[in-house]
Amino acid sequence: MEHLKKEFDNLLISGRNLSEKEFEQKVDAFLSQKTEQEKDFLRNYIVEKTRDMVTEIKQAVEEISMLQQLDGLEKYINLSSLSKKYFGKTKGWLYQRLHGYQVHGKRATFNEKEKATFSNALMALSNDLREVALKIA
Repeated sequence: MEHLKKEFDNLLISGRNLSEKEFEQKVDAFLSQKTEQEKDFLRNYIVEKTRDMVTEIKQAVEEISMLQQLDGLEKYINLSSLSKKYFGKTKGWLYQRLHGYQVHGKRATFNEKEKATFSNALMALSNDLREVALKIA
């Protein structure tokens, strides 16, 4: 049934520039050529695909929120050092997660442990800055 997934995905792609009415007609024509078993399979595929899209959207919103929470401070933080010290990773690895870039076909995100580590790293940096500021004053 993998061929049905490909056919349906191609149908969606080909319908991007069509009016709603034209697209509905194209979908109706596509479905009229399918058996009930194939239609059931496609219904399940659409539900699965929709769930995946909702999950991706939620992850994207969460990651955008994290980047927004930095509120521009990332330009004052040495993300390369922070990434290496706290994660043992490159600056690129951290940027992928902050921006939600696609890596190996999936959106790069922080897991819960990594979020806590990032938060702790920012808190440690905050404490270091505070100590230096107090010494100067």
